[in-house]
Amino acid sequence: MPYAIVEGACPNCGGFIDTEHLIKGLPCSLCLNGLNLKDQKLSEKVIYNYLLSRKKLYGYKKIVELQEELYEFERFFKKISNKPPWSAQKTWAKRLLKGESFAIIAPTGVGKTTFSIIYSIYHVIKGKGRAYIIVPTKNLQEQITSKVLEYVSKLKNYSVKVCSPGVVNDEYLELGNFNLLITTSAYLSRNFKKISAYKFSLVIVDDVDALLRNSRNIERILMLIGFSREILEVTYKLIVAKIDLFKLVASGADRERIDKVKSKIKEYRRLIDEYVKQTRLGQILVCSATGRNKGLKAKMFKELLNFEAGTVIEYMRNIVDAYDIMGENYTDQVISLIRKLGSGGLVFISQDLGIKEAKTLVKKLRDHGIKAELATSTKHKYLQKFTKGEIDVLVGVASYYGVIVRGIDLPERIRYAIFLGVPKFQIELEKGLNSPVKILTLLTVLEETAETEDELAYLKRTINILSKILDRISFKELKILRKALSEEIELEGFLGKLLKLLLDAKQYILDKMSNPKVKEKIKNSDYIILREFKGKTYIVTPDIMTYIQASGRTSRMFANGMTKGLSIVLVDDEKVFKRLIKQLKYYVENFEIKPLSSIDLNKVLAEIDRDREVIREILKGKVETSYRDPIIPALFIVESPTKARTIAHFFGKPSKRRINGIVAYEVLVGDPRLGTKDYMLTIVATRGHILDLTTSPTMGYHGVLVDSDNIVPIYTTIKKCRDCGYQFTESITTCPKCGSKRIYDSKSVIEVLRTLAQE
Repeated sequence: MPYAIVEGACPNCGGFIDTEHLIKGLPCSLCLNGLNLKDQKLSEKVIYNYLLSRKKLYGYKKIVELQEELYEFERFFKKISNKPPWSAQKTWAKRLLKGESFAIIAPTGVGKTTFSIIYSIYHVIKGKGRAYIIVPTKNLQEQITSKVLEYVSKLKNYSVKVCSPGVVNDEYLELGNFNLLITTSAYLSRNFKKISAYKFSLVIVDDVDALLRNSRNIERILMLIGFSREILEVTYKLIVAKIDLFKLVASGADRERIDKVKSKIKEYRRLIDEYVKQTRLGQILVCSATGRNKGLKAKMFKELLNFEAGTVIEYMRNIVDAYDIMGENYTDQVISLIRKLGSGGLVFISQDLGIKEAKTLVKKLRDHGIKAELATSTKHKYLQKFTKGEIDVLVGVASYYGVIVRGIDLPERIRYAIFLGVPKFQIELEKGLNSPVKILTLLTVLEETAETEDELAYLKRTINILSKILDRISFKELKILRKALSEEIELEGFLGKLLKLLLDAKQYILDKMSNPKVKEKIKNSDYIILREFKGKTYIVTPDIMTYIQASGRTSRMFANGMTKGLSIVLVDDEKVFKRLIKQLKYYVENFEIKPLSSIDLNKVLAEIDRDREVIREILKGKVETSYRDPIIPALFIVESPTKARTIAHFFGKPSKRRINGIVAYEVLVGDPRLGTKDYMLTIVATRGHILDLTTSPTMGYHGVLVDSDNIVPIYTTIKKCRDCGYQFTESITTCPKCGSKRIYDSKSVIEVLRTLAQE
């Protein structure tokens, strides 16, 4: 890189620094005056002590102290888990050590839960306050409590008082004699009054999807870290006001109404910012494998803690996916499969077959000598028996929040999954038509049923309009339309006209569906799947996320990679199955599902069992592990915010963090050349150029120092007036054109980039 000088970029004093020091990650020559830069032993600690001894230690202090604390956490992690943290886990640790709240949205089995457990223990022993781990199921509560107690037993001279109601030390909660609490999200809902007697400096939500089932739990955990009920009410008003503003702008409302809502938003924001500034708040870490960030209250994380959970596209799995057609005697089919596959299986019953079918299957399996148990939220001992090998298979319903769909991490025990029926949703037709996309789909199918020229003309015109508009409108506008359709909300302007068109189309569809011949024709369509049940018509959709979660129980991360698993779907509906495959190819890279008859089961089972044997040997300490990073953190810098957002959305719905007003998107990006290895990619935009030649008359010739031997450019950060838009580079605090003090300085971008790069 050509030699240059940059004003205001020294990481220690904030003064002038040359590119030689910047490239080496060092403070400027004035800060390090007297140190030999060619000294190979010039470590961060040496520089830290040098600056400290000369009373010149400023910004560099935070950089080194964060790194030192990370080293301490790494040693702690290795001490109690017998393995070093992966790169992604180090990144998560740095964020927590800096006091950030954020979301970990990563595939199943990459160490989210292990990290959460170990960091919560570290947080407690460092005297940072109480920690609280919230999990989705009782099974997972028992597993995590067991793991916590195992880790704590390795610590000497540290006091970690664990309270896990219903598992260990119930009485600690009443007495306040605990510093690490572990409960289910349901327990939090039922016992919030008791729990809210204590403030927590760290709340870890192991499964945000389960927490969001009860939106009030979001308010509860925010109150546990220090937010008042009053400020939460203000935050909710802010969220609603922002939605109202969007509706008004989209509807073409008058300026007076728009300005009135903007004024409200400004005041709500001021109240929130003042509260955050004056209150010592705890941290929230939310984890998920899918990131279903639904509901208005989920937006409170964004407004209060500057983060939003996203949705991951599932790259990391090592599963052989197979299928067979479900026969009339499907129970015998399942029995035959389990006898071939052996112990260590999960059987998922499609929701339309229900819990009654699951109970019947368990009874028949037992009658045929297979040790089976029904997995429900009211039973808890079955998991221990399954872990010990006293039970061969667990049977449960294939529901997204099912007790064996999520929250079980037994890589040494779970070998395969069988799906009795394709995992699916069923939604009543009228409710399903609250989706503009579903309305358009059904109109397209009904085009062939038109009985008159006028009816055909109406369909063609409506389909044409909706096709063009729905392709153009934003996701926010689509959400507003869905809400308006389901809650009978009136809209104005453009969205109001579109809503009327959709309501007319919805009523047209319902009227047509009263005709049995029309209904039969739609049932035969490839575009939409309908079913009749107890006199009602339902739209059927494959449950992609449940399949990913449930099959993912068979393939988990361990020290030497991902365990191999087997997933078999017994297909009860070919149309739903085809739709499942099509959508899975979007979520799972290189997804392929083969007929069961084409798979060499003996070979697959041998590979599965080999992985389990390795895990058992590792747990016994007989095999030396080779730790391979499953996810590599990387920073991707672009110039345009639009480009950053577009790239991030190529890989699903990104998680977002707002750092000093700048949005950083986080996604997982699979690399085919690296197999299962992914990049945890942070994408951030600089909002244009951040440096330009200084225009100061005292600094060279138009910002360039020229002598007989060298030409040295002097760069400085770009400033821009927020009022008149004038751009300049002078280091002044007022706009030279209009006198405004509302100045944007790209130095803030440099600070954000440094923060992200350090992670």
